Amino acid sequence: ALNHLNNSTFIAKEFDLKPSLRENYLLYSNIYEKLGNYKKALAYNNSYIELETEIRSAELIQNLKESYIDFQKYQSDEIIAGKNIVIQRSNQFMIMLGIILLLLIVVLVFAYRSLTFRSRLNKKLDAMVKEKTKELLESNTQLVKSRSELDSFLYRTSHDIRGPIATLLGLTSL
Repeated sequence: ALNHLNNSTFIAKEFDLKPSLRENYLLYSNIYEKLGNYKKALAYNNSYIELETEIRSAELIQNLKESYIDFQKYQSDEIIAGKNIVIQRSNQFMIMLGIILLLLIVVLVFAYRSLTFRSRLNKKLDAMVKEKTKELLESNTQLVKSRSELDSFLYRTSHDIRGPIATLLGLTSL
């Protein structure tokens, strides 16, 4: 059994199979204890405990390493999520800004068209007012001319009628 155990220990050491080596040390300790060689049993038992501690420490370190990696991954995910939220808010802000700019452009275009329409309308109205003023001045001139002609007609008519009326009045007085 010791020969097989020695071969197994050699192979475990060569390939760095610590769990197998640990089990071999426990078997050595049990064998030497049954043989009454307590010194060797104690030495192998101590080697077993030392290797057990080393394996447990390695497992603990591995678990701590995995926990740290998980923690780092969690923190990275949190940071990425935070940055995604910032990017999403930034995108929403840009969309809102684009909409506001689009609405501002629409309002400006509408205001420009309204002003140009009013300008054209005012020009047409000014032209119509000038035309009507011109017509009114012409009508006024014709009215003044007609009135002066009427006054002149009345003066001549009254002058022409005065002579015969004075003659008639003189004849009637006679």
